[in-house]
Amino acid sequence: MEFYCAAITENGFFDLFSSVFSENNISRLYVIKGASGVGKSTLMKKLALEGESRGIAVDRIYCSSDPSSLDGVIVGDVGMIDGTPPHTYEPRLAGAFETLIDLGRFWKRELLTPHVDELRSLSLKKRAAFERIYELSAI
Repeated sequence: MEFYCAAITENGFFDLFSSVFSENNISRLYVIKGASGVGKSTLMKKLALEGESRGIAVDRIYCSSDPSSLDGVIVGDVGMIDGTPPHTYEPRLAGAFETLIDLGRFWKRELLTPHVDELRSLSLKKRAAFERIYELSAI
């Protein structure tokens, strides 16, 4: 199944992640942390494909602001979710139900550091674009 779990509304960001990815619906949840472009959605896409290749039911939850990106996936009774803003997910049952995965641990700082000014500029442009989206959705 494929669906969306979030939207930018006139009242701001709205999501159903806590209910879709609750311990009442799945047995385990992996919460992926890491900056944009680190590979969170790619990891979830690969997990979904692997599950399907094994005949396991897969639900894909697409990003409402970028439909080519995944915000989450459920493979069988195991979920994986992007835990970064705007749909920040903080564990309630860490270790017992949720497991945090920090993809930032795999950054190659030596490749990123020389581009810090460009990355800062792009981050500010992205933030401004989201602020504009919120302004327009409130009209």
